[in-house]
Amino acid sequence: MKNPSLWEAMAHMDPLLIEEADRPVARRRRSVGRTLCIAAAACLLLAVGVLASEELFGFRILEVQSDEEGARYSLTVEDAVQFPVEQFGETVQKRIAIGGDPTTVIEEHPANESGMDVSTIQIDVPWFDTYAEAAAYLGENIPLAAESAALAGHGSRKIRVSTASNVVTLSTIYELEETYVMFSAAAFVEGGMSPTYGSADGASGIELTQETAQTGTGCPALIYRTGGERNTCEAYFIREGIVYNLFLTDTNDMSVLQRILDTF
Repeated sequence: MKNPSLWEAMAHMDPLLIEEADRPVARRRRSVGRTLCIAAAACLLLAVGVLASEELFGFRILEVQSDEEGARYSLTVEDAVQFPVEQFGETVQKRIAIGGDPTTVIEEHPANESGMDVSTIQIDVPWFDTYAEAAAYLGENIPLAAESAALAGHGSRKIRVSTASNVVTLSTIYELEETYVMFSAAAFVEGGMSPTYGSADGASGIELTQETAQTGTGCPALIYRTGGERNTCEAYFIREGIVYNLFLTDTNDMSVLQRILDTF
């Protein structure tokens, strides 16, 4: 097993979601148990890449670069809808009002070497068994895509809804043909700022390519694939103002990614 790389340390993915993936996955180069730790990385990169400030499919591409120093990309969302808070469910509205999800201290420890007290924090956020249940919790007026066939089976994990002051995110992890898939759908809140998505890896021997594709309903999708030392593929698309992201690890096979895109 290898340690997860920064390609798995996606700024927009939820580390608590990763911790819940406690069932082993066959033929995986890392465990998917609670020992799996994917650190959230704030990949806000400088706009100096070969595609700086190019707009594509509702995203502004700040940087795409692959050279002897590694591979990296970053992009911001241009065309996502900012939904009025009133469109979300009542509980979600309350969470937005306090700036995100409440936290609860569940365990306290003695002072560490620096003299500071250490506490373990648990984020109090809801989990759902089905995509439909999670969508209903977000709010009936939030136009999430109809339940994806990929999310309906294939050993999908529970679906999490996390809340911040500027975005509400539905996310999950599941398997498809022995491929480990991270999925998220982000609905932005009126008055907030859209975040920057991206990833970076300083290792040599990684090739990064940018491609395009379409969903089953004709939404154009922006694709990033890596090859060489690490194989991944990822898709971003916007449907009815909501930003969707699919991230596949351990494979850069576009046919697998396209099968998932076809369900949207």
